[in-house]
Amino acid sequence: YVDEKNPYFIKLINIIKKIKPTITKNGHATSDLRHFQKVGIPGVEFGPMGMNIHGDDEYVEIESVKKVYDIMTKFLISLNHE
Repeated sequence: YVDEKNPYFIKLINIIKKIKPTITKNGHATSDLRHFQKVGIPGVEFGPMGMNIHGDDEYVEIESVKKVYDIMTKFLISLNHE
């Protein structure tokens, strides 16, 4: 859970929208972000697409790994230009 007016969130979402049209997909897992949120540190979780997480025939779509890499690279470079 992140304030939608958070400038880093806005920057990340804008980059995601340019690279990957679908930015939200609910999953059935938990994340370590819950520990950060308890002490007021916001976070966003996203990652490559795949199926059968932690199950038989688990896989990740290779093209989506590249998109995550591109998103993170553009986001980190944008921080250097502030």
